[in-house]
Amino acid sequence: LPALALVECEIPEIIDLSHSRLARFSLQSSRLSRLVAVETQIDGELDLMGVAPLGAPGRETLTAKLRGVRIDGDLVARDAKFARATESSEDALMLQGAEIAGNAFFDGGFESFGCIWLQQARIAGGLCCEGGQLLNRSEAGDTAALTADGAEIGIVLMRQGLKAEGEVRFVGARIVQGFDFTDASLRNEFGVSLNLANAVAGGEIALNGAKISGQVLLSNADAARNLDLRGAEIT
Repeated sequence: LPALALVECEIPEIIDLSHSRLARFSLQSSRLSRLVAVETQIDGELDLMGVAPLGAPGRETLTAKLRGVRIDGDLVARDAKFARATESSEDALMLQGAEIAGNAFFDGGFESFGCIWLQQARIAGGLCCEGGQLLNRSEAGDTAALTADGAEIGIVLMRQGLKAEGEVRFVGARIVQGFDFTDASLRNEFGVSLNLANAVAGGEIALNGAKISGQVLLSNADAARNLDLRGAEIT
């Protein structure tokens, strides 16, 4: 299909684009409950900027299942809000095995309630979460806010006001330019807060000014440059 834009719409039923191919797809500022795009190919940008949950008051949900999606431009989810049902264990945003030729933006006023999955994803540009909120903490400390095990990413920018509650995992990930968690807030006080075990960083791992509540695991991690912990607070 050519470019498809559903801008500022309200769509209560499932949008399913699985196995389709589009020149570009936009849901900018729309309200919806579920997006499914398994193994979809988008030749340009996927624009989810400002999308928000839809549902009964107090029970609004929005989840996206994008496993194996291929995006030849950017994935833009700036100011978007994803949320699973409060009583469920469903994931918020599923991008396992995704291929993104540009950048992935989960920044600005971005919020997710539920895990973001980037396992085995490949992002040629950056994963930018500056100022975003990733929330999926449990009292047992056994849930993840973001899982990017085995991912290949140009650079990880989870800094400048980022708030994550639940484990942030990059186990075995390969990051070309390195990790930047400058001034981030990571909380999972009853478990692992940041897990970079077996990760490879082509640049530095920057945790300067970060406030971390929970364990930090760096076992077998490989950083080509510095490990910067200046001004960090780890409890």
